[in-house]
Amino acid sequence: MDLSWGAAGTGGGISGIGRGNSSHNALIGLAAREAGHNQEGTATKRTLLAIVRSPHTPQEEEAVHKLRVHWIVLAFAATALTAMAQNNPLITLNEHGQGTLLFPGGGSPITTTGVLTADPGPGGLPSALTYNLLGPPGLVAGDLLIFESLGVSAVLSDIVRFNPAGTAPGYPASAVFYSDMDDGADATADTGFPTALYANTSTMLEVGPEGANGVLYTPTAGQPGFVSGFSVTYNIVSDDTPEPASIGLVGLAVAGLVEAYRRRRV
Repeated sequence: MDLSWGAAGTGGGISGIGRGNSSHNALIGLAAREAGHNQEGTATKRTLLAIVRSPHTPQEEEAVHKLRVHWIVLAFAATALTAMAQNNPLITLNEHGQGTLLFPGGGSPITTTGVLTADPGPGGLPSALTYNLLGPPGLVAGDLLIFESLGVSAVLSDIVRFNPAGTAPGYPASAVFYSDMDDGADATADTGFPTALYANTSTMLEVGPEGANGVLYTPTAGQPGFVSGFSVTYNIVSDDTPEPASIGLVGLAVAGLVEAYRRRRV
């Protein structure tokens, strides 16, 4: 087992961003400013929420786009804070084979590079993007199904499969990233999907505007990807070309959390 998994976490959930709290109010204010409205004048919160749900003018559409990107950044930071506070890892994986494991108090993120290899899970392809998760104890097998909204419908966009150690002789505990090929094969994960699934599945809807898509997934006991003794958060990046400003915000948020955690330990 990798030393990074040597100390079990305490478990727990995710801190969310919901209506009525300061983060939500700040985002509403952001939408008002971006759309050219005065929050304390003619535009009410109800009106602004209607704009977020169904923008009509180019200015409103641009404001909503920025709002959603900021929402993703704040949600990411909130989730990272929860994981840090509980001594639990944050695992980031994208469709190009670039992955990291971030443990609080453990220094810089640990790199895990995805490689194309055979997937021994049910219906697994002979060549699929596979990340070695570096020895998580008791990884729960299963498939995370990620859907993308297209108008009023949702289509399967990605599958992240969790194969425990020993799924095949000598096989390490791994995450396998499958992505659709609707737009051609422009990423390492674009291999199509396995021909069968584990009986154990979870489903999530991809969030964020085009260019900043993905999911934040924290499995509970028995769900795919759950690790005994930890509350792991997976940051699955489906579309890895987010706006440069968003990348900077996420990086600063995580760096700040790491530094704050280290100071508390000292």
